[in-house]
Amino acid sequence: MLKSPHNTSYDVAIVGGGPVGLSVALSLATLNLKIIVIDKETESSAKAPVISDERALALAPSSVEFFKKVGVWQALQNQVTPIQTVHISEAGNFGAVRLQAKDYHLPALGYVVSAEKVNQVLHTLVNNNATLLRVCKGTELIHSELQGRTWQLTIKKANKLEVVKASLFIGADGTHSSIRQQLGIAVHTIDYQEVALVVNVYLRHIMKPFIAYERFTAEGIVAILPFGERCVKCVWSLKNAIWVEKKDLTDTLLIDNLQRLSGKRLGPVVRCGTRSVYPLRAVQSYEVYKNRALLMGNAALTLHPVAAQGLNIALRNIDVLTAIFAQAIAVGDDLGSDQVLATYANTIDKSQNLIGQSTHFLTTVFNSEIQLVKSLRSASLLMTEFMPAIKKRIIGYGAGFA
Repeated sequence: MLKSPHNTSYDVAIVGGGPVGLSVALSLATLNLKIIVIDKETESSAKAPVISDERALALAPSSVEFFKKVGVWQALQNQVTPIQTVHISEAGNFGAVRLQAKDYHLPALGYVVSAEKVNQVLHTLVNNNATLLRVCKGTELIHSELQGRTWQLTIKKANKLEVVKASLFIGADGTHSSIRQQLGIAVHTIDYQEVALVVNVYLRHIMKPFIAYERFTAEGIVAILPFGERCVKCVWSLKNAIWVEKKDLTDTLLIDNLQRLSGKRLGPVVRCGTRSVYPLRAVQSYEVYKNRALLMGNAALTLHPVAAQGLNIALRNIDVLTAIFAQAIAVGDDLGSDQVLATYANTIDKSQNLIGQSTHFLTTVFNSEIQLVKSLRSASLLMTEFMPAIKKRIIGYGAGFA
């Protein structure tokens, strides 16, 4: 057993060193809590140069406010692409909804930023707070056991074992969470029988203003996000059967398909980048806490990307958790108690269920080829365009302030 030079007792242990896990750590550290982050990814892989195209994250205004609180936004604000307009339409129908930030006195409806850049900033801030935060890269959780009010965790790095203790255990280890499985928490899964084809498309001309498009078609949903002045991130959600037909497209044919589906809104294209493909499923945990352990991010709720709300929901929930913990600390409550964790679960339950149901509804309705549903879709888009009150509600929902 390795004798650690570190303090082996912590207030919180977090498994998962991605954007959610590190954001939880930074936020809870503002409460002067001692935290350990256990991450399977190695230090070398985290610093390795990106061979494929950069991944993009779409941040809602509420996420920007959270990142300001923990010091992330200050390092990101000059490297984001603001979404000034959102254009929602359906191929073959007249109805379309246009949402513009200036109409609602907002600097932007959202921001697109490199996921790698977000991770770099998060790692830098965490490493700069070594007094409260310890990050164990390339480290595997071998065994976990709750002993009274303390989790005893056996971790392994480079064939060396160490035992650490924590009062609260947080699983932020993604959709296929091993922590969720260890806790015996069941999930509700919806397999959409779809994949998301994600690709950067590089443009000949500068995009101004920065417009995000969401286009519903018989061949799937196409989202186009501005990602710099001459690049857009395209996310094409298509049925598995259509993917079989499209997976071997040349770059030229892929661009032709995206141009056709988007109504030629890409403009002249120079080239497309490396493609990534992900199966699309919604996964919702029936419980978000159990036995002094808590699930965060995709471990608790994984959504279809149609509304681009996954990370944004996680950051809002972290903000809620931090506020509840601050109140609990003020009155001397045990942070890992069922009482405190139930307060958190009940606070996020309504909004989380609403977002999950709304996202599923959008996906189901806009994938339907029933003529009556198609007619209602077209009428709904047309009416929404001329109803400011509804558009304002949509803005509030998307911004994370509804």
